[in-house]
Amino acid sequence: VTEPPHYVPFDALFDVDHWNNFNEHLPMLVNYHESSNYSCWKRATQGEQEAMASSLERLSGSKQEIMQRGFFKSIYNISSAVVTGEDELKNMLQLRRRDFRGEASKCRGNPIPYGGGAGAGVLWNQYLSDVKTANAKGKFPFNAHSYVLQALRPKKKWRSLGLSCLGGGESSLEQTNHLGLHVRMEMDMIGHKCGRNSEHNMTRLFDHIDEFLSNYHKKNNNVIEALMIATSRRHMEVTEGRSYKRFKTLADENLMTLNHFTRSNSTHLMGGKKVPVKECGETLVNRYLEEHPEEKFYDYGTILSMLVNFYLLTEAKVFIGVRGSSFSTDVWTTRYYQGKGEYNYEYTPEGILSMENGGLPPLHVNC
Repeated sequence: VTEPPHYVPFDALFDVDHWNNFNEHLPMLVNYHESSNYSCWKRATQGEQEAMASSLERLSGSKQEIMQRGFFKSIYNISSAVVTGEDELKNMLQLRRRDFRGEASKCRGNPIPYGGGAGAGVLWNQYLSDVKTANAKGKFPFNAHSYVLQALRPKKKWRSLGLSCLGGGESSLEQTNHLGLHVRMEMDMIGHKCGRNSEHNMTRLFDHIDEFLSNYHKKNNNVIEALMIATSRRHMEVTEGRSYKRFKTLADENLMTLNHFTRSNSTHLMGGKKVPVKECGETLVNRYLEEHPEEKFYDYGTILSMLVNFYLLTEAKVFIGVRGSSFSTDVWTTRYYQGKGEYNYEYTPEGILSMENGGLPPLHVNC
């Protein structure tokens, strides 16, 4: 229940039925299974639910639901105590630093908790270790990496919402022949060593895209019908702080260019053809939540806009990302395992380049 991060039930975001179609290769997702040992699993009793209900202003709807569904007992007990005021702990950072791995290791059976607090990154670190092993040996354990990326997709309403940004209705899953562009030019990336060799000028980037589309349309019969931009407008609009002062001229130009392509006109001439340019993600989700206030129950944070953007990028005919970004790397990799690696590209200071290795990018390394 610490803030951040946001806690959202898996099935509020993802298509569980689609995931379970891969049950020969991946664990099935279920609410409950009679063969499981729930000795380390805790669910809220009726009395505990009532106690939490008196603290609604301190507990979002999604967190309420997770408390009721249950999770690792040790984390549940202390989280519940903090929410209801029974625990004197006031510093959320102290709570996040508590190490529950010793208690988690005593659990025998399923579901198996990895622990939270100081141990919250254990599962992620194990995954990164397996990816490095896969790069060295050429094989991921059980080929799980490939299956997970194919099985993990948003639930239908979020897929429909994303595609509505490109011209379809919210209830439609009609595909469009679009180009997906991940622009990573927020303040934190411009000054970051991960972006040292990246193109940071959005005006030049769109010049490169114009040239790329001109060549693409000459070689392909399928015309790009729309260009979809995934970025964090909130961070593009930052006008304070050390990084902004350092890169003010560049940052102001980038925002002006972004606004020109996404807000000044509905279409732009690129590659010799008029192409609608759409900014989905944050803009689309914020509008949706205003029109559907009941959805605010889940306290999605930024994860929903990222999910919508990720889906649209993986569904694009052509995807252009940027090296050094873990988000772009995950999109490239997902598309590769979906059989779309041929149309994976990256933007660089020299122009738009085809991703090597059949579209499978190198492992993302934290800088």
